[in-house]
Amino acid sequence: MKRAIVTGASGFIGLHLVRELMCHDYEVLAVVHSERGAERIMGLHSANVRPVICDIPDFEELYEAAYGEYDVFFHMAWRGVASDENKDIAVQMDNVANAVRAVEAAKQLKCRRFLGAGSIHEAECMRELEQSGPVGNFVNYYKCSKLAAHYYCKLRASEIGMDFLWPRLTNTYGEGERSGRLISGIIQKLLRGESPALTDGSQLYNFIYVTDAAKAYRLIAEKGTGYRSYTLGSEEVRPLKEYLQQVGQIIAPSVELGFGKFAFKGIHLEREDLYSGDFFADTGFRTDVSFSEGIRKTRDYLLKR
Repeated sequence: MKRAIVTGASGFIGLHLVRELMCHDYEVLAVVHSERGAERIMGLHSANVRPVICDIPDFEELYEAAYGEYDVFFHMAWRGVASDENKDIAVQMDNVANAVRAVEAAKQLKCRRFLGAGSIHEAECMRELEQSGPVGNFVNYYKCSKLAAHYYCKLRASEIGMDFLWPRLTNTYGEGERSGRLISGIIQKLLRGESPALTDGSQLYNFIYVTDAAKAYRLIAEKGTGYRSYTLGSEEVRPLKEYLQQVGQIIAPSVELGFGKFAFKGIHLEREDLYSGDFFADTGFRTDVSFSEGIRKTRDYLLKR
């Protein structure tokens, strides 16, 4: 039986990752920060998944719970992903420091590999901050923290001899999404009969359903080449407008989508930013859930809520 440690195990992606590992014969130490998180893990009803309530800065509770060697340490915990804390510099700097501590904890716990939760926002951050003039998008504190964590963790892992992977996730959506992020937020508005205000939608996107994202993390951990850069997404890169038109047709065909109601002020990424051939070649990954099926699953989840 393979063994893994997962921080942020009760979060949106973390919980699906724990399920994915559980279904592929992993013994999992699921690190959570509260009793409520532990209850979510216990709800999986698996003897091979054990919750650990842990204060991530020092990892003492995890050190006490762990024993033997582990195949992989997944560091998924991150504050301020979809809240005002994504603009809080102190919170985001703590995220960076905690990620480095997670690399060190992985080494101390005899994990063979460390896998962090990178983001496509890293590519956006590089391009936004390289432009001349003041920066107007203060979500860049979150984006910068992902980029800084990536490179600090890579440096520290290299220094201590830790096998390291930091796949950059594109755009995840699906069951369990409790925030108002793009897909979830638009579906909720359409279900209420509201017309969402949108950009012209010309920017390229890549969406991946959350269960496929969890599978991708597992496959990268098992088959990925250490220190290689992977972009974690689906096989499909296309303009955002095409994706959202598909959402509209599935959820509320009679409700107008407000394309062009506000100007897009972000960064236009290229296809090579959003698609990694090495990821598919090295892992053999293929999506199980098409975008249209994923939208229906997300709709059904939101309606139940």
